[in-house]
Order: sequence, then C-alpha cells, then structure tokens
Amino acid sequence: EDAARAAQRLARWEVDVSRPGPVARRRISDLVCEYPRIDDRRTGRPYRYGYVACCGGPGTDDIFHRGVARVDVGSGETHVWPGEPGVAAAEPVFVPRSADAAEGDGWLLTNLYDEAADASCLAVFDAGEVSAGPVARAWLEHRVPVGFHAIWRTS
Repeated sequence: EDAARAAQRLARWEVDVSRPGPVARRRISDLVCEYPRIDDRRTGRPYRYGYVACCGGPGTDDIFHRGVARVDVGSGETHVWPGEPGVAAAEPVFVPRSADAAEGDGWLLTNLYDEAADASCLAVFDAGEVSAGPVARAWLEHRVPVGFHAIWRTS
C-alpha cells in the first residue's frame, strides 16, 4: 500500500562463509534503481563498478526506468544518464572492449523503448562515460519489452 516502500536501492550484502555469523549489509547508493549488473568476468571476485537501470521504476511515479547509471561500489560515486522523455530503459549489460581490457573499459548495452514510436533500439554507451548518453543506437522496427533480460556471448 505504501508505494515508496517498493523503491529499490543498490546495497551490498557480505557473508563470511568461513564461519557462521551475521550478514553485513551496506547501502551503496540512494539512487532508486534495479537490474544491477557487473562485468561478468568479475563474478565471484572483487569488483569496482556496477551498472543499473534508474530514474523511475517501482516506488516512483513512473512504472518505467528512464536512465542508466554506473556506480563505483567502493566510493558510491555515481554517473547517471537520466534518459529521455517517453523512453524506457532496460537492464544494462557490460561488454569489455577486449578480452584483457581493464574493469570498466568497454561498452554498456541496453534496450531503449520509445513509447511514441512504439519501437526499440539497442543503445550502446561508453561504460566510462555513461552520463554522456548513447554513442550509438541500432533501431528495430518493433518493440522489445523492457523486461527483456540478456546474457551476451560471443558467436
């Protein structure tokens, strides 16, 4: 009944698997966001950057997320592209520039849905400059649901 309680924020939960004990929880950002992703090469290992859909969504007055962000999970420093009016953003996926690229050096891919045109595009961001907006868009002639989640792999 309290819509504001549905707002999700980025937090880290830490568990010491070597011994029983409490779970440490720390909020990383006050930004309302969903669909957190990291560089998949860092899964299960320490990482610095996380990527989220933001600027709307549950707990706000907008059902859709409109923007994307890069969050430094150590410092909390956040770079946001707030999106565009009438354009919904989906889960962002990080793609490294090369197999041996440093963490954060690469591209952020997401699906953007233009409500007025009823069409979607694959938006490509420079992962280090997310707030600058997409550097490229590949438009489709149809809509792709913003709830579409993806794992990308090489061919």
